[in-house]
Amino acid sequence: MGKKDAGAKGDAVLDPEVGSVCLFRVKEHSWIPGVVEAWDGKAASCKAKDNSNKLYTWENSERHTGLKADDVYMVTEDILREDVTDLLSLTVLHDSTLLNVLRRRYFDDYIYTNIGAITVALNPFNFKIPWYTDDNMPKYLQEGERIETNLPHSWATAHNTYWEMRMATHEPFNQCILVSGESGAGKTEASKIVMKYLAALSCKTGTEEQKAAARSVGTRINVTSPPLESFGNAKTVRNDNSSRFGKWMRVKFDENGFLVGAHITKYLLEKSRIVTASHGERVYHSFYLLCRAKDRAKWGVLTDTDYRSTSAGKTSDNKEFDTAEEFEEVCAAFKELNVNEATSDSMWKVVAGVMTLENADFEPVGEGSRIKPDTENWVDAAVTNWAIDNAVFKKELTTTTLHLAEGDVETLLNPVKAMDGRSALTKTLYDAQFGWLIETCNATLDVEASGAWIGLLDIFGFEDFELNSFEQLCINLANESLQNHYNAYIFERDMDECKAEGIDVTAVEFPDNSPCLKMISGKGGIFALLDEECALGKGSDESFLDKITDACASVPAYKEFFTKRTLDKSSFIIHHYAGSVSYEVSGFLDKNRDTLKPAFRVCLRASSDPFVAQLLAAPAEHAHKVTVGGFFKSQVADLMELINSTNPHWIRCVKPHPAKKPKNFHGVNTMHQLASSGVLGTVKIRKAGFPVRIPFDAFSEKYSIISTSGKDPGSIIKASGLDPMTAQLGKTRVFLKSDSYVALEKMKKQCLEKYQKIVIANCHAYLASLRLRVLINVKNKAAIDALRNQIATEFKAKWERERAEREAREASERQMMENIARQLGDIFTDEEHGRDAAVGEEDREWKRLLHDFEDQVQAAEQQKEARLEREEQERIDAEEAKKAAVDTAAVDIQRTVRGWLCRAELVRELTERARARTEFDADAHIFRQHMLMLSLDAARLQMEDEYEKVMRVKKDTEERNAIWKVNEARRKEQVKAVETRKFERVSSQQKIEEEVTEFALHQAHRLRMERQQQEELEKAERRRLNVVRRQFQEKIQADAYEGRERKKQETEEYMQRRRAHDYINEEHVMRSVQSDRLANLAKQEKSLGYRRGQLAFSERQEFEGHGLSGPSISSSGDILRTASPLLNSPPIRSPVTPATHSPTNRTGRSVSFDSAR
Repeated sequence: MGKKDAGAKGDAVLDPEVGSVCLFRVKEHSWIPGVVEAWDGKAASCKAKDNSNKLYTWENSERHTGLKADDVYMVTEDILREDVTDLLSLTVLHDSTLLNVLRRRYFDDYIYTNIGAITVALNPFNFKIPWYTDDNMPKYLQEGERIETNLPHSWATAHNTYWEMRMATHEPFNQCILVSGESGAGKTEASKIVMKYLAALSCKTGTEEQKAAARSVGTRINVTSPPLESFGNAKTVRNDNSSRFGKWMRVKFDENGFLVGAHITKYLLEKSRIVTASHGERVYHSFYLLCRAKDRAKWGVLTDTDYRSTSAGKTSDNKEFDTAEEFEEVCAAFKELNVNEATSDSMWKVVAGVMTLENADFEPVGEGSRIKPDTENWVDAAVTNWAIDNAVFKKELTTTTLHLAEGDVETLLNPVKAMDGRSALTKTLYDAQFGWLIETCNATLDVEASGAWIGLLDIFGFEDFELNSFEQLCINLANESLQNHYNAYIFERDMDECKAEGIDVTAVEFPDNSPCLKMISGKGGIFALLDEECALGKGSDESFLDKITDACASVPAYKEFFTKRTLDKSSFIIHHYAGSVSYEVSGFLDKNRDTLKPAFRVCLRASSDPFVAQLLAAPAEHAHKVTVGGFFKSQVADLMELINSTNPHWIRCVKPHPAKKPKNFHGVNTMHQLASSGVLGTVKIRKAGFPVRIPFDAFSEKYSIISTSGKDPGSIIKASGLDPMTAQLGKTRVFLKSDSYVALEKMKKQCLEKYQKIVIANCHAYLASLRLRVLINVKNKAAIDALRNQIATEFKAKWERERAEREAREASERQMMENIARQLGDIFTDEEHGRDAAVGEEDREWKRLLHDFEDQVQAAEQQKEARLEREEQERIDAEEAKKAAVDTAAVDIQRTVRGWLCRAELVRELTERARARTEFDADAHIFRQHMLMLSLDAARLQMEDEYEKVMRVKKDTEERNAIWKVNEARRKEQVKAVETRKFERVSSQQKIEEEVTEFALHQAHRLRMERQQQEELEKAERRRLNVVRRQFQEKIQADAYEGRERKKQETEEYMQRRRAHDYINEEHVMRSVQSDRLANLAKQEKSLGYRRGQLAFSERQEFEGHGLSGPSISSSGDILRTASPLLNSPPIRSPVTPATHSPTNRTGRSVSFDSAR
């Protein structure tokens, strides 16, 4: 088995083994279970399996070829069936096993699963799962400081967070719950579930008044949902009620843990959705609710198909926020938030105006543009709703004023710029109204609280679309910052666990995305360069792209996170923690600038509707302009500082299938969301340390085959030759890196293969010997039969010979007995006939001899009988022995054959049993190891909890009260100082806005009166010049006649006429000088008009920016008084003498008599 590098992840993997169970990765399903069918060293072929659920999206007959080693992960059957509530408890922690468990649990209706500190929530699109309904909430409420017996749930996260806040004895006292996920994953619902549980948990104990107060706060928080969702949510292709803004809610508690209030902060409302929507999507719900309202006519609103913005997505129906009843529900919620009917009506007027103004179009006129006549009625409708000056507003739509050093210059706008200005106004106005709605909610919810708080963050998830722009970069910056915080927090906890076991972690490095964050939001980063480019008058998107490319290429640490394709002139790629995203730079500068021109602000602030007039802040010409990116970057920095001061908890919401239907699971989509939400980052963090942690006894049992010197873990690790830094012994467990774990598995498998070869070789040798014996017996059958016959013949001959000898011996003995009897008979006969007188002594002697003889005969008979019996017994024994020998031989032959067959069968059976026992032992060992790890983890968690409790009690017992008092006093002072500064800032801002508004109106009135006076003076001057011009024409005719008559006069009158002519020239010069003086006075008066406008704006800007009054308005009056002698001087009239009259042309310049003639 070879070891391969898994690419970017750096995981060590085993080569696929044919016939083994695996999890393999394919494009259509991500990781699915299967069996390896082929492996040629480069590519594998796998067949899908385990399609036990009819809802699975693959078939068992599916075959996939060309799979790389990284795409095939070897597992066992028990791992495929493994089911845990905490994914970190998996026997093998890998992306494939993690997805397999989530998929199995999802189809079993278990939608919540923990992975360390994260709760993964898969949206079931079904609110009727029995064990997750509200009637199960009391089971969670009854538990102690931590949820230990109930299933994972958002309730469990809220429960643990609340009690950690209550039981905290040192900083941080405050907690936070971070909810994230893509659109449609269920973030808003998860936040509502958490909020509902916190409200129920906080009033679990206490008096009835306290419980009622806490429930009242919960009710007020719920009341804010309809308005915020109406104005801040919209339908997308992924979700029918998608939140298009980030929300941070600070839930406040008193010192007894009762819920007392909340404060909401919004982040980055999606402004582009105010004016348009993609195909299959809608703009914000508020526009459609207004079109569905029963009394929509009073706002001049038609149906949603009549407006460009509401019909942009080609869809209008929606499951939520789409009826007149829901419009009434939002209006009722306004009343609960203390919004009066007039203000509510004005809010809908703003919505109506935004919607109608977007229907206005422009057409080119020369270098400028004008409103198309057929769309001018939409502008009139917006003006009516907003109660602003019609003429001024229409003029500002097609023109703009440039403030230059030499004066203000009015320029015309082409149609494109006019439409940009129109949309900038509608987006800014709607966003300002949404901000006002947030503040109104806070006015109802926010209170002073003496206890700690829990922050609840409902924020947009990581985004990667086909076309990504400035908004996606901002959103991904927030997610990148949150992931950086999560990585550091989880890694620190993991390292603490290793240190508690005595493990050396000095060489361990966790996945750090800090360079990516610095590249985006740091000094000299992408946002800084974007602000710099926006500040330049000639900045462009293309030059911005060139700048960030050069800047990122010059920093070695950024090269890993930034890519710019050579031939791509309009985009760049950032390699985020969740994947690589390509951003199109087109429109970056316009979206980053605050493009709303000041004149629109002045126009809206002059509205006769008080609500509309106060929405937009007064223009600040000389104040530092904060860009959209800069403002959002500062918001994210403040948010991270706030989160870092709390104890965090996480809920990662996942949408398992784009269809948004129950019992649908899409592996590829789910894996992408797990990566985006940081769940897979947890796996990477664990892999960066020691992902495999096995108890000593389980380790010895599993890997004892490797070592021959000892069975303890130390001997096994020493025998394996692993690097001590990648395989370490803790106090109770062995800590292994992924590479070391794979190496140990490889060694164990090699040892098993070696011993398996030895057993198989011995079995083959024994079977071969059995086969040899059978062959030998078959081949020597004739010899065996001949031997058997020879043995039988020899037994028969021996038996015949013994029988003949016995018969001969018996015949000899009979003959001898007969001879003895015959001799005794002769003796008895002689005694009877020849010796009747024998003495008694001899008789007795003979009787004795006879008696002895009889005894001898009897003894001989007995011996004979005994010998015969013995011989018979020997014959019988011989026959039985012969028969037994024959039977034994036959039995031995049969037994030998049967033994060979039985032994062959036994060897086969033993081999099968050994293989089955080996597999069973391996499976049982893995199961025991898994159960042991679970029990040890449970024991570890229990011990850690007990240890933490003991340490909390023991630590700083004597100093606790003093430290608490100091911290409490300091915290109260800080809170008081913050609230005081906030109140002063708000009061000051309101006062300034009121004074500036009053001053601006007064100045506008004075300017208007002065402009009218100036126009009247100009009209009087024009009338005077007209009279002079008519007089001049009459005199021309008279002078011409007199000239002709003078030619007829006598020569002596020549000198007189000459003098008269010289006098006329002198008067002409004087008249020219006076005419030029009048022209200069007209110019000066015009410049004074511009100067008065500049002075007014300067005074207002300095008043707003510094709280000091600029040059008083008397300065402009002084200038007017300086010019007043010239303005009030009487008109210059021509002399009565016709010859001395010098007329003026229309420009005010003098015209000589000759030239006029």
